[in-house]
Amino acid sequence: MGGLGRSRSLLLVGLSLFIRAAYLVITARHALRDAGGHVEDFVLPWNVILLVVLASVTCLLGALKSNGGLKPIHVEQGRTVSWDRMNERFNFRLYSTRGACAASLIERFVTPPPPLF
Repeated sequence: MGGLGRSRSLLLVGLSLFIRAAYLVITARHALRDAGGHVEDFVLPWNVILLVVLASVTCLLGALKSNGGLKPIHVEQGRTVSWDRMNERFNFRLYSTRGACAASLIERFVTPPPPLF
């Protein structure tokens, strides 16, 4: 991938790994359906789970490289501030709101739809 740079190359590799994992899931579900099995009996294979984890790590590394990595924050005196002491006060309202939104999305994603008949 000449000229793209390592960060973009890592992002493209991660994206292609995600697409490969999705393709593997789709073909496995079609094979199960064609063999006469029920789609509800589908179990996610380990290789797909590992492929998604690898794709996530690859995309994360590509994003970190494109943004310059995790650099320390410098204050006026020239000392570096550790990440967990940047803000003394923890914003509980912000994280509780995000948690509530994420919980409702996860519940809707995990809960199967009601039967039609």
